[in-house]
Amino acid sequence: MSDSDTHNDLFADIQDKAIYELPINERIRNFLRLEFLFDLVDFSIDKPTEYDSRRCVTNLIEISELISRIDIKTETTKELNKYISLMQTFRESPEVDSQVLGEMLNKLQDALRQINNSAYHPGNALRGDELITSIRQRICIAGGTCNFDLPAYHFWLNKSTSERKFQLNLWVEDLKYIKNAIHLILTILRTGAETTCEKASDGFFQYSLQNRQVQLIRVLLPIGEPFFPEISGGKHRFSIRFMEQNNTQERPSQIKRDVNFELQCCN
Repeated sequence: MSDSDTHNDLFADIQDKAIYELPINERIRNFLRLEFLFDLVDFSIDKPTEYDSRRCVTNLIEISELISRIDIKTETTKELNKYISLMQTFRESPEVDSQVLGEMLNKLQDALRQINNSAYHPGNALRGDELITSIRQRICIAGGTCNFDLPAYHFWLNKSTSERKFQLNLWVEDLKYIKNAIHLILTILRTGAETTCEKASDGFFQYSLQNRQVQLIRVLLPIGEPFFPEISGGKHRFSIRFMEQNNTQERPSQIKRDVNFELQCCN
């Protein structure tokens, strides 16, 4: 990657880009999954129909299941502490805007304080809710949350939109500090990356990370391109194969032409 091709992504317009990501470690992988589920909750929570509420409840249960499998407080605490230590090393740099740095440090420290509160146990409201427990027990069965299987759920879904929205927001409130911390971590990780212009020869690109502590690989393509990247690799190197799939009945195959794309190695 040449320095001449590099520019800071903080001001880049990526609204017209399709972005493909590969997390390099398990912590960032879990954060990305939680971010995805929280986005789905945000999309459906204010919508009026019972099917929107169903979707929201299902996503909240998935969030609860995921954070119950990992020590989410420890994982977010470690990442926030790492970012705070890194930001503090920039204090003496003349190239850093001290006001912007101070605001970011305050956000990180506020998030850390909220997460570390001994009284905060994310997901408790969901785990201790009888209705959620009954839905959780049936949700893995195809059609298992049908109205005759769960009449209590059917009764709740037929309440007014305002009543359902109030309850959904109570469940989300219990998760907000984790949600906010993950959003902050991933925002810093993504916007702090540099973007380089690369070329994949015959649809294939490989890069050695050497000693770089990269946590997330991002490939940016213009929306509408007739191919997509498959990214694979680990902490030492990664490769990208650009694939095309003319219809869903065919298996994707690697294209045999050069591809120009943008790359971010987030660390």
